[in-house]
Amino acid sequence: MIDNGWYEIEEMRALNRHLRTEDRFLEIGGGMGFIAALSARKVSPERVTTVEANPDMIPVIKKNLADNGFEAAEVIHAVVVPEVKDQTAQFFLPRSFWAASVTADGMEEAHREVTVPAISLADLLEEKQPTVLMVDAEGAETNFFTTKLPEVLRQIILELHPDKYPASSIQKIFRRLDQNGFVYQPNGSQGAVVCFERISQ
Repeated sequence: MIDNGWYEIEEMRALNRHLRTEDRFLEIGGGMGFIAALSARKVSPERVTTVEANPDMIPVIKKNLADNGFEAAEVIHAVVVPEVKDQTAQFFLPRSFWAASVTADGMEEAHREVTVPAISLADLLEEKQPTVLMVDAEGAETNFFTTKLPEVLRQIILELHPDKYPASSIQKIFRRLDQNGFVYQPNGSQGAVVCFERISQ
């Protein structure tokens, strides 16, 4: 997937379509740091924050950012949750790093369970005040966007995981974003990666 150039290609196309040089970029689900590096090249690393729950991937992200001259990008080790009930949460790690998730449901391969720091989406958005948000949460996105989103947030790029939940969950995500003033934007959307932009009043 990585060697043949298909890794995160849909996210990359969406990012290239919508990210502006003046944006503040927040990524939930940092993976190996590929998207963070791309965004840092566009907006400068000081305006980039990536959050990753998998502890094995934190040094990988930091190294990939450093190798590209983007050490100033912020890397946060945490799992993002709708609301913080405890300071930590359980996270499940299969062999494939991109499939790590807050639930082991559907994990056919061997996996291990780890305890990681937890941060609420609302607190994260309030602190970082991003103008562009990218979410690849491996199914956890079904519980996001239940509270008011910051006014400065103008663009959301979201990877859906329809193999992990029913169509009704996708409908709920779209409705919550609609209630926050966001509309589906076909430009940049492809496959399971969908873009939303705030409607100007």
